[in-house]
Amino acid sequence: MSDKPPLRETPTEGMDTSDDILRYRALVDSMNEGFAVVDKKNVFTYVNKRFSDMLGYTLDAMMGFKLTDFLDAKNAKVLKANVKRRKKGLASQYELVWTSKTGEEVPTIVSGAPLIDHKGKHRGSFAVVLDMTAFKKAEKALARSEARYKTLVENPLQGVTVIQNSRYVYVNQAFADMVGYSVDEILEMTTEEGWGLVHPDDKSRLLEYAADRRGKKPTHTQYEYRFIKKDGSLLFVEAFSSVIEYDGERALEVLIIDRTEREKAEVRQQETENLYRVLIETSPDAITLTDLEGNLIMANKQAIKMHGCETEEQLLGKAAIEMIVPEDRELAMTNLHKTLTEGAIRDVEYTMIRYDGTEFPAAMSASLLRGSDGQPKAFIGVIRDITKRKYADSQLKTSTDALGRSELKYRTLAEQSMQGLTILNDNGFAYVNSAFADLVGYEIEDLLAMSLKQAWDLIHPDDADLLKERMSGGKEDKLQTSSFEIQLLRKDGEIRWVENFTNRVEYEGTPAIQTVYVDVTQAKKAEKDVRAARDSARLYQDLMGHDITNQLQVILNSATLMRSATEDTIKDSFLDIINEAVSRCARLIGEARATEQLMLVPMEERSLNLAAAGCIRAISSRVKADFDTSFSAQDAMINADEYLELLISNLLMNAVEHNPREDKRVWVKLQKQEDAFILSIADNGPGITDASKAGIFDMSRRFGGLSLHQSKQIIDKYGGEILIVDRVAGDHSKGAEFRIRFPRQRRKSNQSS
Repeated sequence: MSDKPPLRETPTEGMDTSDDILRYRALVDSMNEGFAVVDKKNVFTYVNKRFSDMLGYTLDAMMGFKLTDFLDAKNAKVLKANVKRRKKGLASQYELVWTSKTGEEVPTIVSGAPLIDHKGKHRGSFAVVLDMTAFKKAEKALARSEARYKTLVENPLQGVTVIQNSRYVYVNQAFADMVGYSVDEILEMTTEEGWGLVHPDDKSRLLEYAADRRGKKPTHTQYEYRFIKKDGSLLFVEAFSSVIEYDGERALEVLIIDRTEREKAEVRQQETENLYRVLIETSPDAITLTDLEGNLIMANKQAIKMHGCETEEQLLGKAAIEMIVPEDRELAMTNLHKTLTEGAIRDVEYTMIRYDGTEFPAAMSASLLRGSDGQPKAFIGVIRDITKRKYADSQLKTSTDALGRSELKYRTLAEQSMQGLTILNDNGFAYVNSAFADLVGYEIEDLLAMSLKQAWDLIHPDDADLLKERMSGGKEDKLQTSSFEIQLLRKDGEIRWVENFTNRVEYEGTPAIQTVYVDVTQAKKAEKDVRAARDSARLYQDLMGHDITNQLQVILNSATLMRSATEDTIKDSFLDIINEAVSRCARLIGEARATEQLMLVPMEERSLNLAAAGCIRAISSRVKADFDTSFSAQDAMINADEYLELLISNLLMNAVEHNPREDKRVWVKLQKQEDAFILSIADNGPGITDASKAGIFDMSRRFGGLSLHQSKQIIDKYGGEILIVDRVAGDHSKGAEFRIRFPRQRRKSNQSS
């Protein structure tokens, strides 16, 4: 099979696509393992790199090919049976064996779900594809394998429940601990008692969701509500639900995260129509939009590329049916009407035609979009080129049968988690899922090969002691429901903030630490930006309300007195006072604006040695003071920007300007610590009392002056801090010492496994 199937020309037309774009959030949120999207003809419209790597193909080479192009007759039959379930709006997990580009067998677990539009119509499917190659050896160790994955589900820090026929048929210990009941107490609850756990104000909404699912209507899969715990207190949770098959029957699986502690502080970003429009237009998935007559009105970049076009205009206005070979058009028309009546189709395979007339197999899923009035408005299609997928065999079925249904259930729940999940023992990582591997930028195999020390090196030095302290204790420690935030160091040196949930478990017969990581980097960045903006606003407000107002009062008073003065010499003296006040205002404004662009300037690698030495040379040439320098750190590379010199100069000038002594002396030292460089600037001035030290950088008190507040803003951006101590310990009158801590520049990791 060739890497690129042939192409043929097709039509489209334009139309507003604003309504219900949010329905396709799954395309953005679920790409953790192998991930793929197909249209109603089972044509690949998107595959992620992990899935293409499984089969040994490039991303472009797989787009637009049919699922069955990579399956033999036996596995194609399994696929088609599950495609029928998609058309009924049901998700499922099943086994498929693919054939890689080199002809090798690739056994997988496919977790597929339908794409449903507002009318409940089937438009395609998306699936998470788990590579099962590593689990073949588990055939002879069913009990051990089952226990391994059972640990991951029975001991997580998120609750997991399965609801069937309006009753709990499975809950893990984490959920039981959340609500304060035992697992057995919950499983024995009647339907009415189970609903009694839900807060009355939230019950009607959840009942509505349940009714929609029973009616196979589209409904929310991520939502928030409240439980009433056994002791009567409230439990705020965030839930992620999906319809699954459990013990042969339809059921609802719900992942529950305790959000009680963060409820008041958490600020959720508003999802807007324009944001998701941009996500779709820039998505690596081939996504098209057609009007109700089947004419193309939108195609994203990947769709344009897959059809061999240069611009969207080459596709717009064309009839979608003309992009399919004549022998498949009758099926396409049937599926178009089916989408209109049922709301969606999943994994329908066609042979499609590129712009240049060449053909390629594709899998397509489509959904019906409705307007705000509930009326059908357009069709959205997700197409994948499936040319490279050809052969598979039945070995996965034989292998996974030996693993058993129980092992498969626990493994799937663990591997599909959207949060990072690890198990750490005395030898290093015993288990990591793909979400954690993506979070730290390593391959799973590299993480599993790390030593315990290398695993701990992924934790930022500032947080390592905190995490070890939280992990201390014996095996008898119970599940902890509280969370705390730490920093992870990615392979490329980037820092990621995560909310950390840790628990002690027994894994494969030995004590271990299980940890769940939720990425909160963007939230931390937003919080820091807001705090910086607030501090800047407060500084400008204080500057206007205090310093400039004082100077304006001087100007006003002098002008009043000058008006009544009779002698020219007196008038000139008042005029000099006014000129000096105006100059003072201009200097204050200039100093304040010096850091106006601080948060917008990107940081880069800078030499602290060169910056400090240059500032000392410049200032010593224009002030009368002796500078004594001692740089024990010779290669102090830090992350900084163009304001580094302003930070250092402000503190050097502060040491000189506020020193009334004739023999002014300034001591400048640069030292290296384990994770930082310390630049200290000390003077022999009158010093700062302990009572005043605490208020030096307090913007509401203004003890430190504008330059020191600017210095505080700059070092905050760098992630460092300024500490004020006595130059001579215990005697503040001998002068002050400002110690500026700069985090050391982390080089990109070359850590090998």
